[in-house]
Amino acid sequence: IALIIGEDEQAAFEHFFAPLPEEQLSRLPEEKQEIERFLQKIRPHITFLYQKERRGFGHAVWQAKEFTRQEPVLLLLGDFVYRSASSKSCTEQFLEAYRICGKTLVSLMEVPAERVENYGIAHGTHLKNQSFLKLDRMVEKPSRHYAETALGMENSNGERIYYAPFGQYILMPEVFEKLEEEIRSGTPSEGNEFGLTKALSAVSELYGYVPAGKSFDIGLPETYRTAMQEFPGENESR
Repeated sequence: IALIIGEDEQAAFEHFFAPLPEEQLSRLPEEKQEIERFLQKIRPHITFLYQKERRGFGHAVWQAKEFTRQEPVLLLLGDFVYRSASSKSCTEQFLEAYRICGKTLVSLMEVPAERVENYGIAHGTHLKNQSFLKLDRMVEKPSRHYAETALGMENSNGERIYYAPFGQYILMPEVFEKLEEEIRSGTPSEGNEFGLTKALSAVSELYGYVPAGKSFDIGLPETYRTAMQEFPGENESR
């Protein structure tokens, strides 16, 4: 497991994974003790990678190039949580989808036309399974007019829909090669930042998958509040 962080953040992360004193641990309910044991179990498997300059999402992902050892890697955004609508978690569904296609894969969700300017919007063709798409392009934060003209798709009900990232990716080595080309060129793809969307659009084969579930953005105060109100659900896998 690699956590991509700023150099000034390591102390906070180390504190999070530091073992609790036995006296404090013994006072916790059993379920909380189980969480603590899990944190201690995974700590030896965590590598910290540092983004010394905050130069965008793609630049942060690129820090993991050597860590991946030229193997496919599962990328999960740190400011998203997920609630599944099936017996399998959203990540389990996503991994099963990857085993079918074996290519760079982006998890997707439907967003309304009035919100397309906040996301990278994907376009492609639905495959036999409506949850699977063969993508032909991704456009970062398009205007609503452009999205309605060039990026809208029809679902099984004939409704016009738009797909944005759900917050999970499986990246093949080719993605890191494209990111490196962009970063070495010194020309950011998104304003003053190096994004991931351009690299995804440049790979030879790109697929999308729509998991049965919902993602919640907890990266901003207003979205965090919404997530805390809407996330709890009965008998649902995370």
